[in-house]
Amino acid sequence: GWRIAVAGGLGVTLGASLLIAVTHPAGDSRPTAVVTVAELAQGAAASDQPAYPAGQWFYVRERFAVPQAGLGPGSRAAGTLTYWRTAGPAPELHGPGVTSTKESTYQPGRTKVWGQEAWLANGRRTAGQFGTIAAGPGTITFQDLAKLPANPAVLAGYLAARARSAPGFAIELQFGPERYLLTGFNNHADRQRTRSGLVFTSICQIFNEYVLPAHLVAELYRVLGALPGVRLDPHATDVAGRSGVAFTLTEGGGRIQLVVDPHDFRVLGINAIGTGWGKGTIGDAFLRRVPVSGPWALP
Repeated sequence: GWRIAVAGGLGVTLGASLLIAVTHPAGDSRPTAVVTVAELAQGAAASDQPAYPAGQWFYVRERFAVPQAGLGPGSRAAGTLTYWRTAGPAPELHGPGVTSTKESTYQPGRTKVWGQEAWLANGRRTAGQFGTIAAGPGTITFQDLAKLPANPAVLAGYLAARARSAPGFAIELQFGPERYLLTGFNNHADRQRTRSGLVFTSICQIFNEYVLPAHLVAELYRVLGALPGVRLDPHATDVAGRSGVAFTLTEGGGRIQLVVDPHDFRVLGINAIGTGWGKGTIGDAFLRRVPVSGPWALP
């Protein structure tokens, strides 16, 4: 399987500069834009992204990258994955022609299942689960999303408090093939991180794990923009090579970025640069997350 560690051991060093100019490559007719956090939040709030029920299925394509130094046997440095998943908790998949896998084959009794996943393995329909190892009170669940505080300052405090209460080792784990995704590390070293680092990585976990309604995307952008040490990088690129702007936090010799498209205001991906497994970029780019009628259905 492959793994991605988001923001292990960051520490705030930079001040914020939250008004930036966005330029585009040759041949792109879009004008240069000046983008602020307020404009990103307003644009996100104006989108038509709804709140999906837990059982809604999505067709997902993602691009990942992991430094070679962090790879286990048989893992790949980069690749593109296609799979299907639910928005939140849903019944397990069974039936004729479906091969089922269970989280219990990984670490029995230590995982919390968040939802269902499906993929094609050598042309065979295969179903599994995704969840968290050693899930504790710091993990933001699908059910928590509807209860998050509406005020950005209050929400930042809430996320920081939840992150501090997480267990000594908590990761998100996808049980599908080649998809072991570590986010929101809170090991001993991470407990020394700043409040900004705790909140930033918690928000990255939320964006990585859930398809969020428009109002919550906007609110999380406002939270990020107000965090001490966070700046907007006008020249960010996700691991799929797409240009955007990035909420960026530099701590402890590493950098974590939440890359956003400044034109349609959606999150493109997450980068962790120099935060673990050597000096490379660890990243996940969200190419498609499209609601579909069920597992293995195409958009």
